[in-house]
Amino acid sequence: MSFRGLTFVIAVTLAGAVPRSLAAETLRIASPQRGSWEGAIPELGKEAGIFQKQGLDLDILYTQGGGETLQIVVSGAVDIGLSAGTLGTLDAYAKGAPVRIIATSSTGSREVFWFVPAASPLKSIHDANGHSIAYSTTGASSHVNVLRFIKQYGLNARAVATGDVAATITQTMSGQVDVGWSVAPFMLDALAKADVRMTARASDLEAARRRTVRV
Repeated sequence: MSFRGLTFVIAVTLAGAVPRSLAAETLRIASPQRGSWEGAIPELGKEAGIFQKQGLDLDILYTQGGGETLQIVVSGAVDIGLSAGTLGTLDAYAKGAPVRIIATSSTGSREVFWFVPAASPLKSIHDANGHSIAYSTTGASSHVNVLRFIKQYGLNARAVATGDVAATITQTMSGQVDVGWSVAPFMLDALAKADVRMTARASDLEAARRRTVRV
């Protein structure tokens, strides 16, 4: 599906979530990782006037990841959160949090990947025994995927919350964390220049490839 098509689908979903009497009012949205392909949908749709045609004026708050997005939604600071991890959201609901899923966001995670600096001795995620692997925030899909990597490959690795992509790049390139995480289009230029090396993608995991990973 194209960006414009996906933006329209989300616009219609959000319009249906708001009573007609409030449709012209500001809708507060939490969206993770500003600049990422999925996180950019509200901003691109707003600039293109797609949400305006649906009677919506978006107030966008950017977060460091799905876990933080979920916390902000539960607190009532925003009306709708985008791209929160499915399992994290279900866990919060099961524990009594005032939250419900209104739409799916992403099936599979081909755009999410893990990387190391070019000088790193690690060649793939399989080599991460005794090393640290980054994820964004607790409860985010990147967190769940790191835990799946550790379980599926039997790794003795440490999962570390590093926040947004910019903070993760800094921590990875400075050696504070061994394996960093990123999401397209971030780090694609560095990969093309061979400054960093990809060690894994979320789509390497069967569980992440065929399931709704974000809502």
